[in-house]
Amino acid sequence: MKADNILPVYRINNREINLNFFKNVLGMKVHLEEGAMVELGGHQNQEARVLLEESPAKVKYASAGSVKKHARTVIFANADEVNKLSRNNISNKKVEFLGNEGFSALSPEGDEFWLIASDFFQKCDSLNTGLSDFLVSELKLNVASLTTARRDFEIFNEISTVFKLTFNEQVPNALQNTWDIEAILVQLPESSDLKELYDRFSGYEPYLDKEQKLLSVYLPEGLEIWFEKHY
Repeated sequence: MKADNILPVYRINNREINLNFFKNVLGMKVHLEEGAMVELGGHQNQEARVLLEESPAKVKYASAGSVKKHARTVIFANADEVNKLSRNNISNKKVEFLGNEGFSALSPEGDEFWLIASDFFQKCDSLNTGLSDFLVSELKLNVASLTTARRDFEIFNEISTVFKLTFNEQVPNALQNTWDIEAILVQLPESSDLKELYDRFSGYEPYLDKEQKLLSVYLPEGLEIWFEKHY
């Protein structure tokens, strides 16, 4: 079983401020806004690559010294487009340049993103502004236990050769941030057997809808995996 697409889901506070970051700093395009959810992707490819879920400030901020579950997201894109975005962001104090590879940037919620030039997209027709397409190649998480995280997220080694999960071990009580990564959406081929995945994660009380098109698993690391049949 191989995934068609894997999308991180980030919880955000102010939609306008965050969309300004994802569009103008990282060069993404809004594909759909529906309720609290926003789908972002490239300007040419119609596939969503990142999801944002707005959660207004009716909750407490994280305590001092806390650590986000989300440590870093690495994005691969066309080299020419990455270089143009680097030049556009040259005066941005929250952007650090990584030589010819690309740059890192902090979102309004303090999430770290690396935008890296990749040969994977070298045949793309480069845009003047923004990304024609991109892939999330790595998601680094802060977790309470490396052993537990590697076991719980082992499925990603089986379903994708492009998307990689890595981990930092942190003191459990430090992982308290409010606006953080919320979930990872895994889009699977229509022929996939979600009941098989349901049985695999049975120890975590997963939810499978009646049509067996959507499976939700809440993991001890404090985020969910959403398995969805992709049509």
